[in-house]
Amino acid sequence: MKKKFTFAFLPKFIFNLVLLAFLSLYQCSQIFAEDQKQVLPTEVTGTWTGGNYNVNDLPQQTTLILKKDGDGNLFTDKYEQNFKIDKLIKTADGGYVVYSKNFRDSQDKQYLLYVNGDLLEIYDRKLQNNSSLNEHQASTLSRNEFDFSTRYLRDMDPTKLKSKPSTEPVWNEIKASKLKSFMEEYVRSGLQQFGANSNNTVQYNAEELDLNDTLVHMGVHGFLKGSRILVGHKENRSSELLAINRVLVQTSKDGSGTAQYNILSSYGISSEHFPLAHFYFTINEGKPLVLMSQQTQGNELGMYYMYPSYDPKLQEAFAAIVNE
Repeated sequence: MKKKFTFAFLPKFIFNLVLLAFLSLYQCSQIFAEDQKQVLPTEVTGTWTGGNYNVNDLPQQTTLILKKDGDGNLFTDKYEQNFKIDKLIKTADGGYVVYSKNFRDSQDKQYLLYVNGDLLEIYDRKLQNNSSLNEHQASTLSRNEFDFSTRYLRDMDPTKLKSKPSTEPVWNEIKASKLKSFMEEYVRSGLQQFGANSNNTVQYNAEELDLNDTLVHMGVHGFLKGSRILVGHKENRSSELLAINRVLVQTSKDGSGTAQYNILSSYGISSEHFPLAHFYFTINEGKPLVLMSQQTQGNELGMYYMYPSYDPKLQEAFAAIVNE
């Protein structure tokens, strides 16, 4: 009768050696917080282009590629860097910290990556006292706790993004007139939440915008035509913009359309001729949603940023008008 083999038959020093080798192999393996399979989730795979990356102290446009198997590549016109992703950690705000031991700049300075939505950002780990983040530390952090130096946008054709078409006409001139009356009343109630002066003598103005006019509001017409719109999420005026994704936005006379956001109307709100916010009244997959933007200048990615208005009064009033 054969005896079952067990570790008990090994000399103690051999057993310890085998155990040590096993532990070393385990600790050196890539650790992915999502599934332990050393396969990146789709949220952090793809190609990003955008900001400048210093090579020998000279900024150059770069492209970053993160592959499903954990390989990474960084390209500039005169430089190429390959790296392995050693650890992927999901953060408190739904983003990912991507850690690689050999992702460094030309001065051998260690940088980490942060991915959230369609944005990838590089930050200097000096914020964490030059020590690499462990999984618990990173999982409790959010974007505003990192010191970012470069931002990239995921390359994609937004027209190919899957979206439920809005097929029902839900808008007409009567509803547009009711929205105009509401917005005139809305600005009279005070707009401190959007950074307006609290002085009651200040006059707030709501002006309806023609988005087909190429001269309107920082050339937003160009952003729409070029599909250069990013939509994220904000809890309030001072919070970070998170979960940012590139989307297709189009104008629509009656609310129907195949874009993620079909704009019915838009209003710019100002205080003594100083712009406070721009509101975009949209139909998003058949449902009314007010997007807003307080962008007043350009940015390194050349994109226009929007997010759902965090004022429930505005969202509820628009929905009531649409659903009449």
